[in-house]
Amino acid sequence: MNYNFLDTLIIDLHGYTTSEAETILLHSFFEFHTNDNYEEMEIIVGKGTGTLKVFVRDLIEKENLFFSETEASFIIWK
Repeated sequence: MNYNFLDTLIIDLHGYTTSEAETILLHSFFEFHTNDNYEEMEIIVGKGTGTLKVFVRDLIEKENLFFSETEASFIIWK
């Protein structure tokens, strides 16, 4: 699920599988980089088992994005 709050693209991945999350994130990364209105992107993964968080971190690193991490989310900057 995507939300827009001014200059932040927010992606909530609660309840998604890693396969579903990958599809959502790859589309969201494209939208984030091609839309000059966004300055940051927040990806909410929740606490859960940690599987989704590890997967998302690995994908962010693979894409060479600048990010910070909290217990249940990631913030990405351009």
